[in-house]
Amino acid sequence: LEPWHKTGCGFYHDATAWSICLVDYDWSNPKHRENICNYHPDYLVTADCWPFFLYKDEHYDPENPVKGLFKNMLLMKVRDQLAFESPV
Repeated sequence: LEPWHKTGCGFYHDATAWSICLVDYDWSNPKHRENICNYHPDYLVTADCWPFFLYKDEHYDPENPVKGLFKNMLLMKVRDQLAFESPV
């Protein structure tokens, strides 16, 4: 990947696509992948959908959508870095 090119990023790169895939869809399902990348109207990525990477252990509970939200390990490390180690 070249940082100045956006081709091969986001939903077009498997490593990032899995993380940013919305909790409503299964990225391992080829039909979901195809529909998301082709902007199918039934698979739109909108602001009211949450990606897996925001949840603790990438686990989403449809019965309790806020459980684990913003508790992903990477997010917690970034929070700690910004809150506790940044200059004041």
